Amino acid sequence: MKWNEERREERERKFKERFLESFPGENDGTIEEKWQKFQGQIKKREKSRRRRLREHLEVFTDAIVAIIITVMVLEIPIPEESSYAAFLKAIGIFLISFFIVANFWYEQHKMFADIEELNERILLLDMLFIAGLCLIPLFTKWMMSEVTSFSVMNYGVVYLIVNASLDRMSHLIMREHFVNDEKRGKVFQIYSLSHFLLLVGLNISILLFAFYHPKIAHWLYITLPIASFVLGTRNSNRERESFVHDFSREKKEGGV
Repeated sequence: MKWNEERREERERKFKERFLESFPGENDGTIEEKWQKFQGQIKKREKSRRRRLREHLEVFTDAIVAIIITVMVLEIPIPEESSYAAFLKAIGIFLISFFIVANFWYEQHKMFADIEELNERILLLDMLFIAGLCLIPLFTKWMMSEVTSFSVMNYGVVYLIVNASLDRMSHLIMREHFVNDEKRGKVFQIYSLSHFLLLVGLNISILLFAFYHPKIAHWLYITLPIASFVLGTRNSNRERESFVHDFSREKKEGGV
């Protein structure tokens, strides 16, 4: 066993030597020192890449939201005396869609303000979030034009996808605050899972309610995000921010 271990270490040393020879750099120091330095450079580059990814993704999301709003405005018909009622209805649908999209954009913007870098899991969730967000105006228009169980439930499915992806993004982002604190990390995991199950349960409940009472359900879907946007934030996000703030404060006080 000892002989096998020595052979393995020897193979690792030779691999590191051959690998480091292919990268120009300083020749001072032992193989292990140069290998650690090389690994540090790799980590530094990866950190820089993730920071650029966050910046690019934030700009990309802002651009998509701007395009969504622009398309919504262009879909409003030119007002005519004979069809002024249709024009006012189109304005109403635009305002509803605008506040719903703006509310989701605001929630995502607050999350991105808490981090400096992103990973691929957050990227995938954000792509799902943006895809659902692009469909919100279309399904809002359909639901407002034809209030049926079918239209309202289809809107509810899209709304659930956007909400769930946003919540999971928030979970991954907030979890980074507790990487080095196992006890608080477990508490946050329980809280985050409870919040996600409550969110999904509430949305599914409205979906089922929409099957029997589509008119009431469609007003719930309209008023909930608009009220959230007007109030400025959801209570759940306030609790998360307070949770993270208290943890950061205690950490600073503990370090003093």
